[in-house]
Amino acid sequence: MQAFLQLEDKIRNQLKDYEIIIGSRQLLEKPEFDKFCLFGKIINIEMTSEGFTIKDELFEELLNDCKRQFEPYQQIFELRNKMIELNDKYEPIKKLLEYKKQIIFQGPPGTGKTYTAKDIAYEIIFDRQVSGEPMERKKQMEELQNSDQFKLIQFHPAYSYEDFVRGISARENNGSIEYNTEDRVLVKFAQDAIKEKVIYSYDDYDKFFPSFLKMIKENIPYELNNSKYTIKGVGSNFFDVHDNGKHFRKVRFEAIKSTYRELISCQPPLGGGYYMEEDCSKKFMFFLNNSTEIDYEKKKQKYVLVIDEINRANLPSVLGELIYALEYRGEFVESMYEKDGVRNIVLPPNLYIIGTMNTADRSVGHIDYAIRRRFSFVDILPELSIIQTCGCEKAEELFKEVAKLFVKDNGRPADTLSPEFQADNVMLGHSYFMEQDEENLKVRLVYEIIPLLMEYVKDGILINDAETKIQALSV
Repeated sequence: MQAFLQLEDKIRNQLKDYEIIIGSRQLLEKPEFDKFCLFGKIINIEMTSEGFTIKDELFEELLNDCKRQFEPYQQIFELRNKMIELNDKYEPIKKLLEYKKQIIFQGPPGTGKTYTAKDIAYEIIFDRQVSGEPMERKKQMEELQNSDQFKLIQFHPAYSYEDFVRGISARENNGSIEYNTEDRVLVKFAQDAIKEKVIYSYDDYDKFFPSFLKMIKENIPYELNNSKYTIKGVGSNFFDVHDNGKHFRKVRFEAIKSTYRELISCQPPLGGGYYMEEDCSKKFMFFLNNSTEIDYEKKKQKYVLVIDEINRANLPSVLGELIYALEYRGEFVESMYEKDGVRNIVLPPNLYIIGTMNTADRSVGHIDYAIRRRFSFVDILPELSIIQTCGCEKAEELFKEVAKLFVKDNGRPADTLSPEFQADNVMLGHSYFMEQDEENLKVRLVYEIIPLLMEYVKDGILINDAETKIQALSV
């Protein structure tokens, strides 16, 4: 169904006389048990004494329609298979991120580390699968870029704690210089995540109201939010609510349920004579927030910060005391800078961090053990199968030739690879070869692939007769 929805415009253009005959688009978006949708068209048949008959021209039309359907049918199943592959690839990474809260994608250049980070961020934030169809994925990535729950930054050697966490800013004020402490990227983003409203659901009422009722019964008389109303009794399907002891009336559970649903749907307060119902509903929401039966931190909207080239900065210096906060989410750590009389900083559980790291870059420092322990590392390696999806045999052949500089056919390190390096850390990634057009592939070879390989020779990654083999590469 998801594959059909993502290709819907294209399919409707191919089958212009087709429409949803049974069901609805809404049912496609949110399938229900024992219901189905039929996308097609209606033709007239006749009932005779011999049974059902169809005119010859309509029968021909029916056969042609079956032929026309084959290509869209093929496209839907190809995309479906891609989506299944992506899901199999991304699901373990998402589970790891949910558990650890911060991960680093590591691998050689061109393996799609940032690409993958954006895909994971999209699925985490929107709880929807990234499309395997390029145009649809482009729309999804635009949606991601426009989301307040997503941020992408890039580290560099000069990046500091004052750029990332909290620092001092100087401003002119009436001819004098004024110094103020300001929160930076991470703290601002963390504060947005902390302020995020809890996601309540309709099902919570039926699931948790019995526990709420038990708590009320154990604490009669029970004061509501504003101290004006007090529950002094509990009936079979109502509360006896008193107004400062002067008046009371029965507030029925069904009325509380209706009011709760209106509140979580962001409808305006009922007002009038329904303040008691509203206060009972708000007290129930407060109960949900503080109940040990449900983890509402998990029901907050998720925020994802992607840090590209995370190892290019001096991480211990940039993170400072937040090295502790990464592991102990929700706990305060003390910043070196005070802001508004407070030094505390906290990273909430609904903030996720994805870093990317180029394992071939020797110009940057290694990540020390203290920081490494706070992150989980995921290898993003070159994949020939991804190049094969482009359908360009020349691209596949070129990838295999370049790979021979790093590994032999038997999988052992090539003679042209320095023993100081592992092939997985330096071999060129598939994105350098993702070209369907042969001329474009030649341009990439001359201006991207060969210069990078020559840089490898200069840095001592490739040795012996590597330069001769590099210059012999062709499309």
